[in-house]
Amino acid sequence: MKEGVLLLHGITCNGVNMLYIAKALKKRGYTCSTPTYPSTFKVIEDLGDKWLQKTVDSFCEKQGFDQICIVAHSMGGLLTRRYLKTNGNSKVKRAVFIGTPNHGSQIADRIGNWWLYKKIFGPAGRQLRTAKGIAITLGEAPIPIGVIAGTKSNWHLGRLLPHPNDGKVSTESAYLEGMKDYVEVHRSHMGLLYDEEVANYVGHFLEREHF
Repeated sequence: MKEGVLLLHGITCNGVNMLYIAKALKKRGYTCSTPTYPSTFKVIEDLGDKWLQKTVDSFCEKQGFDQICIVAHSMGGLLTRRYLKTNGNSKVKRAVFIGTPNHGSQIADRIGNWWLYKKIFGPAGRQLRTAKGIAITLGEAPIPIGVIAGTKSNWHLGRLLPHPNDGKVSTESAYLEGMKDYVEVHRSHMGLLYDEEVANYVGHFLEREHF
């Protein structure tokens, strides 16, 4: 039996958004879990240090795994990095980040103080800034991490970002120091989660540590 894979969604989303990739991984023999976390009600420190720690421990215990892999979309990657910084890598052996703002979000820089932004994205959303956000505190990749970045932008939020970008996260921000491999796909931020090429890249990295 292959390893277990915990799939983490991004802010304002839920576990359903990760089912397409989970289905592809199950066909490769992986045991998958797609939990939903309160992405707009907690700060990233609490989500990574408490919720994710408990979720990883529970998944390993129930399935009998010593270590698992994580596949994370958007802010889910920041939770993973926070978890690894706090708890180390004893239970997580590798990860794939999809559209993760590893250097923060320029959108949060531009509109993070708007009342509507605060209402929609909550306390974690305010931590996504580039210079004063949580991303700059998380350090380099401590385990083999593959990064998938999107390049299909849009006319509204995409114009607030450096190009290329996926409409919400720039490739510049997705790039993570110390990562094992990196690939760009011409898909939008959410479109990355429903793409066969992306799902194949995820499977390849989990098996070989390269795309």
